[in-house]
Amino acid sequence: MNTEKQFDVALQCRNMEIELFWKRSSFYWVFVGAALVAYGVLYDKNPQIRIMIAAFGLLSSLAWFLGNIGSKWWIDNWEKKLGQYGRPIIGDLFDIEDRPIDLFPGLPLRRFSVTRLAIFLSLFVCVLWCVIFAIELWSGLPISPNGCRILLDGRSVAELLVVIIFAGCFVILGKGKNRIVSGQSPGPTPTVAPPPAGPGADKEESHLNP
Repeated sequence: MNTEKQFDVALQCRNMEIELFWKRSSFYWVFVGAALVAYGVLYDKNPQIRIMIAAFGLLSSLAWFLGNIGSKWWIDNWEKKLGQYGRPIIGDLFDIEDRPIDLFPGLPLRRFSVTRLAIFLSLFVCVLWCVIFAIELWSGLPISPNGCRILLDGRSVAELLVVIIFAGCFVILGKGKNRIVSGQSPGPTPTVAPPPAGPGADKEESHLNP
């Protein structure tokens, strides 16, 4: 595959990943928003229902945050390939920055990353649901005769363990498979013996790179 074809493929994949980034965010936001509405509507209802909604909102926002990070990784990955394959084709087009335009006098536009802002927003929502879940878990603890809450309540411990287990599955099992890093081989590189050296022949070793 020539350099121009590689650049075209990288550009298409980069544009596709940006489009998928926002589609995935919209997908997760449906679940997070539904949980938030349900929590507000059912706030005065059964506390057990509230903590289930809080757990669902926490896990949904965590999946949203992790999905945004994964999408951002792929966008950066393809942008690096664009820089690698694009220099012989378009030169230093992406290396030259124009002077920022002033939105108002004395207020220039800044180069904020829209995808990073979305990642931080999903992180904020995740922390918010974590606080809500902690409050619901604390308020659901039974109170002993002396007025102290019983921390080792079986139901509350089970609810906390379920959330921790699923969150751990998201973080650990949700990772993609490791791929071969550019410039590295997956294992020992087979070596091909050099041809018999004749007078003045080159004696350097040759390798087959996968």
